[in-house]
This record gives sequence, structure tokens and C-alpha cells, in this order.
Amino acid sequence: ATAVFCNQSLLEAMSHGVIPIISSSNGTELIVSDGVNGFVADHTLEGFRNAMKRAIELSEAERIEISREAFLTVKRKFNSEAWREKVNELYRDL
Repeated sequence: ATAVFCNQSLLEAMSHGVIPIISSSNGTELIVSDGVNGFVADHTLEGFRNAMKRAIELSEAERIEISREAFLTVKRKFNSEAWREKVNELYRDL
């Protein structure tokens, strides 16, 4: 298995319910699911504009749900116990 170490700022923001808008890159799907717990934009100016437009057009109920999912993603997948397991897995694989 692969250990994923990602942007701590992104995880911290998501842990407070901030809805992320991130560029599509290798491993993005391990953190952000487009339209579920944030937005994944094509790595272009137009892609970013489209993601911003989608975010701006969210209803209040949609905004609350995506914010909640951002928070829960960190709570479930990136808590200290999960982090410890990933680090242990990394060392075992060496």
C-alpha cells in the first residue's frame, strides 16, 4: 500500500469545514472528491473559473453539506490514528 502525505494546510482548512477548490493532480482523489467535499478544477485558468462558479452557485443547504463532508473527510481519513497507521505502513514497506 502507498502512504499519502499531503498538504497540511489543506487538511487543516478542511478540518474547519472550509470547502477546498484544488487543482487536479496525481493523488487529488485521495483527499477531495469533486462536488462531494470540495471542488477539483482542471489545472487551467478556465478550470479554476469553472470550479469557482460552481462553488459560488451552491445553495445554502449544498454549502453546508459539502462543508460537513470536508470536515468528516479529515476526521475519518486523516485523524491521528489513521496517520500513525500510514507511517507504520510506510516503515514496514521499507
